[in-house]
Amino acid sequence: MGVLFIYFFHNICPTRSPGDNLDFTLHLSELIVIISLMGTGLKIDQKFSFKNWSSPLKLVFITMLLCISAVFLLGYYILGLSLASAVLLGAVLAPTDPVLASDVQVGPPNEKHTSKTKFILTAEAGINDGVAFPFSWLAVVIGFSMSGQDVSFFKWFTYDVIYRIGVGILIGFVAGKILGYVVFDAAKKYRFLKPVTDFLQ
Repeated sequence: MGVLFIYFFHNICPTRSPGDNLDFTLHLSELIVIISLMGTGLKIDQKFSFKNWSSPLKLVFITMLLCISAVFLLGYYILGLSLASAVLLGAVLAPTDPVLASDVQVGPPNEKHTSKTKFILTAEAGINDGVAFPFSWLAVVIGFSMSGQDVSFFKWFTYDVIYRIGVGILIGFVAGKILGYVVFDAAKKYRFLKPVTDFLQ
């Protein structure tokens, strides 16, 4: 992904400084994160059910939220950060990185022998960024509120938490079904659809 980032800046950008192309840098960074998360998701061939996915879901919705709270308390009471900065620190540090965690993730799709531990870590790494995202926006809302601007925490909860996560799950489900069919089912019937070696690693 870093190579892709460098390639775009050296061959497409009018100037080669990310600071001179803030919008382009933002959208390119978002694209790279989306691609890395999609690659992580495509590695998982475990069918979804609350029973099979109970461990990664517990890691995300229980353990990670506790970690966000712990980092927030550490930042606010020990490091003396402002309320907004402490919330942002918790949102940034709590999730595990799907790219940095690649060495302990599952192998490519259709692998016959998959470690349950690797499946749990891979699934958790793919989900946690979406769950931590609203807390990043919560830090922004708190920051605006502390500066005296008129902001709505209700709007944050309904839009950034409920709406965005809900739409993300819906789009992810549909896109995952389509890509999963191409990678897992159609690839068995048509050799030209078989993923290139290490393409999804």
